[in-house]
Amino acid sequence: MRRLRLPLAIAGLSFGLSACGFGPTALMVWANQTNFGHIGTSVVCLGANQAVSAEEDGAYRISGTVLREQASENNIGNLDACWGAPSRVLTVEDEQGVVWKVGYRWQSNSLGDTTPEVRVSPGEAIEVLYRPGELQGAAGFAVHHAEDGLLYAMESGRGTTGLEAQDIPELTVERGQTVGVEDLDCGEIQAETIVFVSQTGDEAELGPGEDTPMEVSTDPELSTILTLCNINAVEVPLSCEEPTQAQTEHSWVLFNPR
Repeated sequence: MRRLRLPLAIAGLSFGLSACGFGPTALMVWANQTNFGHIGTSVVCLGANQAVSAEEDGAYRISGTVLREQASENNIGNLDACWGAPSRVLTVEDEQGVVWKVGYRWQSNSLGDTTPEVRVSPGEAIEVLYRPGELQGAAGFAVHHAEDGLLYAMESGRGTTGLEAQDIPELTVERGQTVGVEDLDCGEIQAETIVFVSQTGDEAELGPGEDTPMEVSTDPELSTILTLCNINAVEVPLSCEEPTQAQTEHSWVLFNPR
């Protein structure tokens, strides 16, 4: 088992925040101080060309062929709303002729749109699991390829998680430790790590904006190294004046570069 840990020397740093909430300048300062890279936020949403209900456990399970994967900021979320504009949309047609659209985005506060795409081609057979969270804006999805296994997963953990423990058999995800605190008039802002453990026993603990390669499958035919990124793990106090900022976000993405 390989274990990756970030250094804890960042604890106690002042993040240079001037208000109850984050601005791009403050985030860039924080990123430079901590070497955390490009902190940001995420969007995950779902639509279809007809009304479709989730399964009894609340998830949507889509098995079909890829029609296209493309850059798009269209609001496709008629089944699960897009709280912000997606930047890419994966379109899949299932065996019943339903056309599904999964919208997703990783928005870096310093670089803008940095979303890694789901690398698929029209006609490929895939399975998509999509699960909305209990709070609006929270959701997650995973894409498995018929031959290549897990290709992609994204969690937009806004206030709560979307994905549940068994949704991605190859990976477990847990909240980590607090690595930095900023005292504000309305409370504290805490930066936390996220701990990822793969089916192979590999473990990585990543701070906001960090990334690492990870092997997730024990199947020797599916030994491709995927890239794992912590999009954001920052807790904003609920007493902030702006309700949109009163949001814990634990978001991440895992993708196969293929």
